Amino acid sequence: MNLFFVRNLFLCVLLFFISDSDLTSYKIPDKYILGIIGNWMVPYLLYPFFPGGDFFLPVGQVLSAIFVSGLVLIVAVASDRVLKKKSLGGGDVKLIFAVSLYLGTDCSLFMVLIACILGLISAFLGRKHFQQGRIPFGPSIAFSTILTLIFS
Repeated sequence: MNLFFVRNLFLCVLLFFISDSDLTSYKIPDKYILGIIGNWMVPYLLYPFFPGGDFFLPVGQVLSAIFVSGLVLIVAVASDRVLKKKSLGGGDVKLIFAVSLYLGTDCSLFMVLIACILGLISAFLGRKHFQQGRIPFGPSIAFSTILTLIFS
């Protein structure tokens, strides 16, 4: 069995726990984010020892994740200032960073687009069930990440 397949399977399990936590408490615990990042690192600790291994591949993925999550953070801060209310939690931005490590720039941007669409749909359909207008965005990020992993 491929090491990267097992890693992605474990990512899906962690995303399930994140979704559950965000739906019940409106929080994404840092321990899950650290678990995702640690899970991402495991194959790369061994990767240079594989035939044809590229030591600099993980560096590019980290830069890509910083770019995508930074872009999302800039849009969220601008939205907060315009709307005069909080639009995105810090856990959501950290989650986008962590899953972007797995996806790369193009797929991460696509994942964010799908997550926004799913978030709007869940906000519209579940507006009576969420407290004080707060909408958990973690499940949308998790589901769109899994979809992107499957179809990319």
